[in-house]
Amino acid sequence: MAKALTSASVEKLRPHPTMRREIPDGLVTGLFLVIQPEPSGKKSWAVRYRAHGKTRKLTVGPVAAFGLAEARDEAKTILQRVQKGDDPAREKVLRKHRTATGEGSFEAHVREFLSDYAKPKNITWLETASIFGLKPDKTKTPVSEDPSTFVTLKGSLVDKFGHRPVEDITRDDMKAELKAISKGTAIAGNRALAAIRKFFNWCIAEGYVTVNPVDKMQKPQDEVSRTRWLKSDDEFRAVWLASGELGWPFGPIYQLLILLGQRREEVAGMRWRELDIPMKTWTIPPERSKNGEEHTVPLSAPALAIIENLIHVGRSEFVFTRTGKTPVSGWSSAKRRLDKHTLVHLRRIVSERGEDPANVEMEEWRTHDLRRTMASRMGDIDVMPHVVEVVLNHVGGFRSGVAGVYNRNSYQRPMRAALDAWGVEVLRLAGEASASSNVVLIGGRVA
Repeated sequence: MAKALTSASVEKLRPHPTMRREIPDGLVTGLFLVIQPEPSGKKSWAVRYRAHGKTRKLTVGPVAAFGLAEARDEAKTILQRVQKGDDPAREKVLRKHRTATGEGSFEAHVREFLSDYAKPKNITWLETASIFGLKPDKTKTPVSEDPSTFVTLKGSLVDKFGHRPVEDITRDDMKAELKAISKGTAIAGNRALAAIRKFFNWCIAEGYVTVNPVDKMQKPQDEVSRTRWLKSDDEFRAVWLASGELGWPFGPIYQLLILLGQRREEVAGMRWRELDIPMKTWTIPPERSKNGEEHTVPLSAPALAIIENLIHVGRSEFVFTRTGKTPVSGWSSAKRRLDKHTLVHLRRIVSERGEDPANVEMEEWRTHDLRRTMASRMGDIDVMPHVVEVVLNHVGGFRSGVAGVYNRNSYQRPMRAALDAWGVEVLRLAGEASASSNVVLIGGRVA
């Protein structure tokens, strides 16, 4: 029977001139001290076990890094896994192969996640891709929306961890990255955490990992809900008029965002087949709707007039596209141009009232604030809150529970009345002639 090794015996044992020595530990069966022959004489720990009828050997590490106690603890952990049916040595070989070929890497699985899960299920999947550090290669024509062709941004998650096996990504790895991301804005860190959590949950479902390293991790920062909306009639009018000066495609996009109140990605990704001009409707299919439900939006007269005057880019399915292959992009530069034109109009409006425009500035606002503006201002024209919710395609609140399931179709009439009334109000605020005076209020309210 082998004797139990001691720290002193491990230190005293010497290498054989020509042969490798393996000395078993009498305390933990399966643990061996391995001593390489001279001249190196290096000492390391290894575990031998049987799995699937075959003898396996798994190196634990050098004696310099693992003392006797640490080696025994590691050996016990390995042997416990073997008892559960795992084969750690085989898994190590497969991991090395995947790392060498790129299979099983963090980057490979991120690209697979985007292609197989995020893209089919989430209209904001390109934003998810950018969180990981992948973006379409705009130097190619046409621009591809295949995640396998996306370029990697320097310093991003994929750039830093892409080569590593996905199962080797640790909680500390992700915690440090989320801390760095959240230094910009709270919302950036929180959105990154949500995307990473969803990615690792997908990896668990696919069998690539067994643990989500960000499970139960708290948000990097508390978010403060935005309350910004275009409260001032001057602001609203300036934004509308400035939108008209942007030209195609962002001019009509912004005006439709104002008139219809739908999400940016939904309007920008509009397809011709989704439009029914005779019925004056636009139907957003489930795969393009944020809540995964089909949403039919009645088109008011001003919205219909904008759509009917849009150009067709070849035979593209997209209403707003430059390439014909993908929806329009370039929101940042378009928003900067819009802000520039808006300030010019705002100062002109103030000046026409005889006020000094010199100190007039436009408070920062985001494209998504147009939805909040619509919701807030619809109350001024007596649109009931539950109708506002269904127009915006919110699920919850007034639409939650049984009512939200069984009354969905019955909302079309009040939705049309609300959007027609809103179209009239938009043109009134903009100082333009009404495109429709045929709005019926039910009981004094759009309800």
